[in-house]
Amino acid sequence: MAKKIAKKRVDGVQSVAAPNVVNSLPATTGGVRVSPSISYQRSKTIERLSVSRDRVAISRYLQEALPFAYYVTNTLPEEAVGRGIGIKSISTNPEFKKAATAYFAKWANSPAVDLRKKLDFYALQPLLLSTILGDGEFFTQKVQAEGDVPRSWGLSDTSRRRLQLQLFTRDQLVSGDGKAGPGEKWNDGLLLNAFDQTVMCRVQLEPRDGKSQFADIPAGLMFHGMKLTRINQVHGQPWLLDGKDLLDTIDIQAIRKHAAKVKAAFLGATVTDDGQVPEALRVVQSKGVSGTPAVDNGQRFAEIFGGAVMIPLMRGQSVNWFNAPEAMNYGQLIEELISPFVYRFGYPPEYIFKLGALGGTANRTVLAKVSRAHQRLRSLLHPFLQWCWDWVISDAVTVTGELAEFIGVADWNEVDFVADPDPSVDSGRDEKAEMSRLENNAATMEEYTERRTGGSGVAVRRERIAEKLEDMQYAIELGAKMKLPPGLAMLRAIPPNEMMAMAGLSNSLGLDPAELAAQIAAVGTD
Repeated sequence: MAKKIAKKRVDGVQSVAAPNVVNSLPATTGGVRVSPSISYQRSKTIERLSVSRDRVAISRYLQEALPFAYYVTNTLPEEAVGRGIGIKSISTNPEFKKAATAYFAKWANSPAVDLRKKLDFYALQPLLLSTILGDGEFFTQKVQAEGDVPRSWGLSDTSRRRLQLQLFTRDQLVSGDGKAGPGEKWNDGLLLNAFDQTVMCRVQLEPRDGKSQFADIPAGLMFHGMKLTRINQVHGQPWLLDGKDLLDTIDIQAIRKHAAKVKAAFLGATVTDDGQVPEALRVVQSKGVSGTPAVDNGQRFAEIFGGAVMIPLMRGQSVNWFNAPEAMNYGQLIEELISPFVYRFGYPPEYIFKLGALGGTANRTVLAKVSRAHQRLRSLLHPFLQWCWDWVISDAVTVTGELAEFIGVADWNEVDFVADPDPSVDSGRDEKAEMSRLENNAATMEEYTERRTGGSGVAVRRERIAEKLEDMQYAIELGAKMKLPPGLAMLRAIPPNEMMAMAGLSNSLGLDPAELAAQIAAVGTD
């Protein structure tokens, strides 16, 4: 039986308290989900665009109008994030560490984590980072299926997830005429308490029955991602607007284009003694007209095919194009206008404008700064990644959860983040340095694998050992069928350099090669 919806009136505006679950979701989601309460307003109370939302609109316009603005707000996050930032447990419990890392990776590796089923967890990351740069902030809501049935949904099912994320942008938030309690206040869609803590988010929905509709989402279900630049900051600011000269850049480009079009339309001038069009051009001569009604004003010009014109001049006359005196050329002027904007993002301008013109030493310095800038951008997502880990793993570490056996692990939320290597001009030298650190026990194979592949170092290392042992076993078994000595068969399974190292190690440890070969043969025949 459907729950009854309680209705009440608040200050003449009807408010509807919706039930806690929604039963009209697509079949692929497989059940009911937690939903925020929904309220209605009269259409006359629809909030007008505020100054902050206008800033978002301007920022998006600049991204469309200026290619380099699009590059720094969209492509740079993709370069910083790469294939996505992985999350791994660093718990002191090895079994939980392995199980939790694998569980979260399996949850994340499907578009089903997105309520709209568009992007998986890793593809969402550069988009969220780009939203912080372009809009100033993003909002993500927890959406969780209720009941016992969703517990049976396997993570191999890529069509649905028990836990999903719903994304909102800055311009979807509204304050409306929402009432605030004692000490509370609304700030562009966020309800704050007396301590400036967010209590609730109000999201604009599609109007219904001529009334504005919105959803009130408790702050506990919402993640607010942004970069803090001052104390008690409520909303993030679009990074693009720190470069006030970007709009001037558009104006200058428009003026230059217009001047180029005028010059292209005018083909040139011909000089004659009387200032008349030459005989050869009189077949295409046009008369200038002015006034109403139009009368011949005596001006003559020759109109060439394609719209270009040629005007006659008397000897001694000339056409001069007006050029505004500039202290620097056009390219330098544009660079000066957009350099302050690039500084805001923390990247060296040389990386964006003239990396190819730099020498090897300068490139190393620039790329070192780029690496640090990439790290700063990725760090903006770390709180969100931790928030997702805490939600997903805490849901699994319950009595009925998939990781119920680890319910007593105290450091279940201790994690580390793994990203792709940053750009370098010395990949070979960096690789050699990595090998040196491994040989001198200054780094672990797990760290090396994670930096190079983004995968689990433990899993890769164990798979590598298992692969070699399987090759050895296969070689011994095949050698036995062909009546070959085990040692000879092993030569085909183990590279010569490793075989020599094994022989040297056996001698240094005092192992009998014949006895070792017999043990290997015994293993192969088991």
